[in-house]
Order: sequence, then structure tokens, then C-alpha cells
Amino acid sequence: MSDIIFKSIRIADIQEKKAYSCEFKAGLNVITSTENHVGKSSLIKSLFYAAGAEVKYDEIWGKSSKIVSLTFEKIGQESYSIHRYNSKYIIMDCEGNIILETESVGKELAPKLAEIFGLTIYLPNKNTKESELAPPVFTYLPYYIDQDTGWGNEPFTSFQNLDQYRKTDRLNSLFYHLGVLSKKTISIQAEIDKKNSEKIRLTSAKNINISLLNKLSKQVKSIEVFDNLEDLEKIQELMKEEITEKIDSLANLNEKIESLEIELANYKKQIEIVENYNKLIKSSNNIVQVDQNNINFKHICPKCGCAFEEENDIYSIVKRNYSQASEDFAVKQINYLIERANKKINVTKTEYVRLSKEIQCKQGDYYNENSNYEMYLKKIGADETIKDIQGDIGADSVGIKNIEDEIKKLRKNLRNATDKKKVNETYKQQVKNKLIKLGAWSEKYDEKIKLTKPLEGQGTLSVKIILADYIALFNTMKILQIPTPRFPFIVDSPKTKEPSKQSSKDIISSIIKLDSVPQIILATVDYEEFGEKKSGDYISNTIMLKSEKKLLNKTAYENHKKEIENLTALFIEK
Repeated sequence: MSDIIFKSIRIADIQEKKAYSCEFKAGLNVITSTENHVGKSSLIKSLFYAAGAEVKYDEIWGKSSKIVSLTFEKIGQESYSIHRYNSKYIIMDCEGNIILETESVGKELAPKLAEIFGLTIYLPNKNTKESELAPPVFTYLPYYIDQDTGWGNEPFTSFQNLDQYRKTDRLNSLFYHLGVLSKKTISIQAEIDKKNSEKIRLTSAKNINISLLNKLSKQVKSIEVFDNLEDLEKIQELMKEEITEKIDSLANLNEKIESLEIELANYKKQIEIVENYNKLIKSSNNIVQVDQNNINFKHICPKCGCAFEEENDIYSIVKRNYSQASEDFAVKQINYLIERANKKINVTKTEYVRLSKEIQCKQGDYYNENSNYEMYLKKIGADETIKDIQGDIGADSVGIKNIEDEIKKLRKNLRNATDKKKVNETYKQQVKNKLIKLGAWSEKYDEKIKLTKPLEGQGTLSVKIILADYIALFNTMKILQIPTPRFPFIVDSPKTKEPSKQSSKDIISSIIKLDSVPQIILATVDYEEFGEKKSGDYISNTIMLKSEKKLLNKTAYENHKKEIENLTALFIEK
């Protein structure tokens, strides 16, 4: 992996026709002045702004009219330039060929820069929870301390628009810089996550089937059915025949009852006729004619004189027994017949009721047997279902076991690819060492130091603690020889909050003596008073700014007019 250094920057205001440009070297670069408000912070902010990060400019800066161009180099390899105009980007190779034009940071700029830098960072989307390629700002996250927000309570917060990811996930991006996470480890972790999701699905399906199996098993145990379906069908057929016979008998009884009731009705009618006949005889206007050879009783209507004969059983009896007591005899005979008919009716009805109840019982037994038949069929179906469910449970169990074995292998591969524990231990020790050197160590920090939850700045020690968090990360990369690309360390006004001159010197010294990054770009007032020059190959490059609020000028614009106008045409025409 090749480290990255910034070679130059140019800022051009295409409305005011003013510009500024400067070059940088590997090692220490100091942007300094004797006064404030000369544009140091705006220049510093523009470095990573050009590379796709969002920063907080001063309100009077007016970034909307500026094209910012940054040239960077992969040490020992090729150079590139990236140009930004508001939300538009153009990347060129060292020969000026355009290799990307885009307004999409996430979909186009991030992948291209990840390809160029050789560093990809994936973070889980806040909404979908799925890993996605993070924007370029997370590539630069541990390499920039801003004057306005960087020296507050928390480290790694100097850029804007970081809250698109959760805080813990933002800090996890640091593990990519430390080699704990990479495209390979993310691929392995993604596979582990996928396997875990499948395991959860299979486990849920298995538990549902186990619950269903328990319920079905209880229901099947409560069913008492014939072992032989043929026997059950024979019993049903016999019961059906017996019920049919009894229903036929019941119908016969019903017919008999109806016949007896008709007979009874006739007897009652006959009583009525005899009584009417008696009344006719006793009436002075009625004449009863008696033919002794062929006795016929004739009724003669007392009003109209019409005579009619009655031929029925009663008069047959009367004819055979005609005498002076024939009327009493007829009545007695009829009453006897009525009484006998009533007895027959009662006996028959009693038998009808008994047989009806017997049929109901038999029908109930038949329905029970029919229910048994249905239950038999249900049991057969339930047994088949139970076998299917048991098969599914077995298949899920095998699937879960296979997934667990696969996850174990993947986790082993993940452990072999990283040594997170060693990284954390080294980082913790480096934070402690730096704080001791800066005179800011406290034993209460010992259990609090953690990469994903770094020490927060506190009071007058805030700058030293924040700086220690950054330097410890760089030193950990160097000590463990992490093969990830390193970027320029950009630091703005580190002694702003330090009232002590000696503390300011200690802070500046910690920065300029840092040898675990390829390039340092430091902006501070009065560097000559607080800083020092280093000897050897690591030579300081001093950029002195003098004009208050006049960083950009017309001379610089004229010197780069052709390049600026070419870029303007590309951005504006597009």
C-alpha cells in the first residue's frame, strides 16, 4: 500500500477573478503568520474539502463561487488531481486526462477514490442496517483536527455531516485504518451476518414446527379409533340396517295409530247417530217404520218429511238384536268398542314412543361410529402431517448445525485476518505514553481508554488529550506495521486553547516530531516562537501568510488563468 501526500492546492474565485496556490512537501509543512485572520484556516479546510469532505467555512468565505483543486500523490507511484466546484467533482490523472466527472459522492466519487487510495470503508446504513461503501470523509476522519470543532470534548469530529451514520459505527471506521477491518474482513463478516440471518430463520421455523408437533401429538393421543378400518365400516353398515328396520316398524306403528284413530272417530260418530235416532223416535212428529221381514230404520225429518236410511255397523247390531232394549245395547256396544280402540291407541302410541327413543339412541350410536370413522381419517391425516413436520424439524436441525459449523470456520478466518485485541492494547498503551509525556496522565484514565470510545477532552487538558488520541492511532499503525495507506495529518491551531507557553511548545513539538504519518500540514500563529526545525530528510516547508483577509489575489489568478478557465468551462457548461 502506498501512502498519500498532498502536492499542491489552488483556490480560485471565478467571480472575483482571484486565486491562491501553494505547494507542499513530504514531511512537515507549516502554514503560519504573525497575525490571525490571514486565511490559514480557510486554506487548511480546503484541502480535504477538495477531496470530497464537508467542512465548516467562515460565513464570509463564499465557497459557492470557488473552484478548489488539490493535487496528490501516491508515494512512489502516480499523481492525481481532484477539482471541486460546489457539488461537482472532476478527477484527472497526472497527464490531465479526465477519469471521472460526477455530482454523486456516494455512488461514483467514493468508489473511484477508494480504488485510487487502496482503502475501502464500509459502514452500516442507519436505516437499512446493511453495509455500504462510506463516503470519502471517513477515509480522512483520523487525519484532520479543525480549529473550530476539533479541539472540543471529542476527537474525530472535525468534519461536517458525519451523523448520517451512528456514532459507534463512525468510530468503527477507525478499525479500517488499523487493518482490523478491510474489504476482506467485511466480506467475511457479511457472510457471517448472512449465515446468522439464515440460522435465525431456520431456528424460528424449527420452533414453530416443534410447537405445532406438540399440539398435534396431544390431539392424536386423545383420539380413540379402530385399528381396522374394515371392522369399523362393517359395524356402521349393521347399525345402519338395524336403524332402517326400526324406522320401518315406526312407520307401521304410525299407520296403525292413524287407523285406530279413524276407527275411534267412527265409533264416536255412531254414538251420535244412535242418540239422534233416539231423539227422533221420541218426537211426536217422527215416524219409525219397521219392516219385520227386513228391518230398516228410517229417519223422517220432522220438518220436511224426508225419510232416509242409515246403513252402518251400529244399525247392523241393532237389526240383529232388535228389541225393546236395542238402544241401550247399541250404546253399550259402541262404548265398548270406543274403550277398546282407546286402549289399542294408547298401547300403540306407547310402543311408538319407545321405538322412537330406541331409534334416537341407535342413531346417536351410529353418529358416534361415523364420528369415529371421521376421526380415523383425521388421525391418518394427522399422522402423515406429524411425519412431515418431524422431517422438517430434522432438516432444520441439520441446516442449523451446518450453518453453525460454517460460522465457526468464518470466525476463525476472521480472527486470522485481524488481531483486534492486540490493536486495542497497543492503542491504549500509546495514548498513555503520549499523555505521560505531555504531563496530562491520570490513573483514572487507565480503564477508560478504548479506540471506539476514546478519551474526551477535559478543561485545560483538552488539547493534550485530543492530540494524544490521534497520535496514538498513528503510532499503533506504525508499531504493528499496518499495511493500510496513510494520509497527511492536517492540524489547525493546536495551541488556541492553551494559556501556557510551555504547554504550547510541548504540543507543537509532539506534532512536528511525529514520524508515523507521511506528511504533516500544521497551521499555527507564530510558529517561529513555539516550533523548531527538524534535521535530516524530514525537512520543514514553511508557508507564510501575511495579508489579512486577503488569501486570494489577482496575481495568482492570472498565473493560473488558463487552467482555471478550462475548469470553469468544464464545470459551468456541464
